[in-house]
Amino acid sequence: MELRGLESYWLTCHPDTEQSALTEIRIWPGRKGTNWLSFEFRALGAMDQIEWPYTDASANGPWSRADKIWQHSCFEVFASIPGETGYLEINLATNGLWAAYAFDGYRSGMQNEGMAILTQAYWRIDERRVQMTAVVELPERFRGRPLNLAASAVIESKDGTKSYWALAHPPGQPDFHHPTCFAATLPAPKLP
Repeated sequence: MELRGLESYWLTCHPDTEQSALTEIRIWPGRKGTNWLSFEFRALGAMDQIEWPYTDASANGPWSRADKIWQHSCFEVFASIPGETGYLEINLATNGLWAAYAFDGYRSGMQNEGMAILTQAYWRIDERRVQMTAVVELPERFRGRPLNLAASAVIESKDGTKSYWALAHPPGQPDFHHPTCFAATLPAPKLP
């Protein structure tokens, strides 16, 4: 499953973290109707130097919910509604684990988001790239609304060092929850 014809965004490595073996990470976010958020991540570089959580890449499932996915290599998408303080966080890893959390405000009121449902996901890894594509059913409050998006990745090298990638970085340490990171906008979906 590939998403084409959508605007793409480049993630940059945080300047204070070790540069990984990756040369680029890019995301293509999109909408599928009013209820679903779709996105495709693509990372290029020396994949044999990255510690990817891995199972059988040919299986691509079953997908399971899990916590603390961000402690190892993973991709993340955050969505907020313009003018509101709450937001949604979605994590995906290449071993079939995913998570969704809702926040009331900046790093506050975190709870498992039971309404965000992973409906489709696919990943592919070869020697030069990893590709992760997913469709997530949005919680009702996010449906049909314009969204501010943050996209990020935690990349763990085989030597245990980590690099942190995002659309934008606030000053200081990596912080994917910071409002600065919400650097992309998806307009409200067009109704038929």
